[in-house]
Amino acid sequence: MISASTKRVGTLGFSPLCQGILTGKYRNGIPEDSRIAKKDLLKYDKTANFYMQNKERIDRYFEVCDSYGVDPLSVAIRWCLRKEVYPVMGASSPAQLEKNVAALSAELPDEIWDELEKI
Repeated sequence: MISASTKRVGTLGFSPLCQGILTGKYRNGIPEDSRIAKKDLLKYDKTANFYMQNKERIDRYFEVCDSYGVDPLSVAIRWCLRKEVYPVMGASSPAQLEKNVAALSAELPDEIWDELEKI
């Protein structure tokens, strides 16, 4: 990322929400209406592997978001923008699209970034 910015090259962030993991969607299990529940994806899905390998860090991410009372989705999107990464966001419903767009301009406390950098 540093070399891209020094060369004035833009960077796209694919799946900035880690297929919903960083939104908090799966904090209490898999919702019945989610794509993962509809398909038997957890047996081989990269998302499940990512989650299991990073569970402690993901849990800490949510603790930080909760301590500041901020939406985890907004934090993930704003994190990308702070790092000059342009997030490629997907949505499976109009409501998700509206939340993603709102996250682009979310106001977040400056102190949160220092805590997130430690994770």
